[in-house]
Amino acid sequence: LIEHAYYSNNNTPVALTSLSAGQNAILFFMSSFVSQTWKDKFLAYYISFDGALGGSVSALHISLSPTYLPGALSLDNTNGLKMFQSLGGISALLPNPAVFGDKTYVKTPKGVYGAKNWTDLYKGIGADVAVEMWNDLAEFGLLEAEVKEPGVEVHLIYGTGVETPEFLEFNTTGMEDKPVVRKGNGDGTILEGGLRYLERWNSSRYGVYGYAIDG
Repeated sequence: LIEHAYYSNNNTPVALTSLSAGQNAILFFMSSFVSQTWKDKFLAYYISFDGALGGSVSALHISLSPTYLPGALSLDNTNGLKMFQSLGGISALLPNPAVFGDKTYVKTPKGVYGAKNWTDLYKGIGADVAVEMWNDLAEFGLLEAEVKEPGVEVHLIYGTGVETPEFLEFNTTGMEDKPVVRKGNGDGTILEGGLRYLERWNSSRYGVYGYAIDG
């Protein structure tokens, strides 16, 4: 599709754009399926809106406890929770160890958990399907030890100044209770560290430019 757009418009390099988790897919594509020579030829730049590379504590919450959704929408049955645990899209949005390293996000009476030991957390509540989803992501190379430089000019547009879930503290081992939610800065769903992560390459020859929008 990208090559078709290039050749159909007088060999004009193409601009890529994505929203939220689309950033994960675009970065995976650029790091794993095409060469730098290909990117230099076919891509003009990449625009990301509220990129979810760093993952979301909200996605983590919805896969751990039936208390995430309010009121009548609350999942008060095991099958509903298992459904969320089986969704690859939810697993792909758990806080990313490549971005946040040893940072922790969940506390239960059994311990404290972070991006490097999600499988221990899910095994502790018998969520085998969630463990399988996470392992599948690793097998397909979607949990790289290090996020690679995009190799193309990048423009990041993201929200900031909104309280965003950052840490969940449960009083029960099975996480049936409503957790105390500690909040940090972000866009309401994605924490600032994840939204801005690609800015670490702002001095590269391609350039990464961030545009924060309050609220």
